[in-house]
Amino acid sequence: LTVTACDGDMIPMAELVFSVRMSLTPEEGYTLRLYDGDGDLIAAGEDGATVTFTATAGQNYTLDRGIPVIFHTVEGGLCRTERELYGVGQQVTFTVTPQPGYALQGVTATDARGDAVPLNVTNGGYTFAMPAGGVTVIPAFTPLTFTVSFYSNGALISQETYRYGQTPTIPADPARRDDETYRYTFIGWTPVVTPVLKDAVYEAEFLAVPLDYDASVTETALRIWQLALIAGAAYLTVTAAILVPYFVIRHRRMRGDARGVAP
Repeated sequence: LTVTACDGDMIPMAELVFSVRMSLTPEEGYTLRLYDGDGDLIAAGEDGATVTFTATAGQNYTLDRGIPVIFHTVEGGLCRTERELYGVGQQVTFTVTPQPGYALQGVTATDARGDAVPLNVTNGGYTFAMPAGGVTVIPAFTPLTFTVSFYSNGALISQETYRYGQTPTIPADPARRDDETYRYTFIGWTPVVTPVLKDAVYEAEFLAVPLDYDASVTETALRIWQLALIAGAAYLTVTAAILVPYFVIRHRRMRGDARGVAP
């Protein structure tokens, strides 16, 4: 910005020795943005509106004149441009970034008359030539969903679809029938159940204890295994003289089939 003196000389704003009250009016359809020397916005006029401000002596100012890009605010992501205002015919580049848990479904752009504005897809963004009257950009995002499955004894007992970040509903504790040698007690799910970030499969784990062993020692073994499971331990070794001979039953599914394996 400059000021013209009475004799016609141009005076840079930074050389003013007095404050000046100024009014600036852009052409219809254009927007003005006025920034001080620190880059802070101090005045703005939309669509031909007049901007009035006081120019302080010794201060630099920057005036940005052009047409803004209007981005509709929608759930699921954000759009960003390299700058705020563009002239007619200038190339506009913008990016679209989905938030965690969303995927970009598509982007549309229309001019002031509601006609579609062609978008060119570039590496990581979109471009178009700014028409007169401005452009409105509307992105569309879709929530990501994932499948969470719970298995017990090789059989599927629960399978639900969840959105990103949701906590899956844990089914009731499953049971395993005792056999002639062992009693089976459910001790938890592996891995530990967490909020959904991707497709997940959880397997029930059972503690197998000889039927003829002392119940109090069996309870001690069960508690230690439960603590280990909570702590995230994959295996826990205890001296046989302290605890009963026991093992954990974990069922693994191979090639889509449910097959029980006792490690």
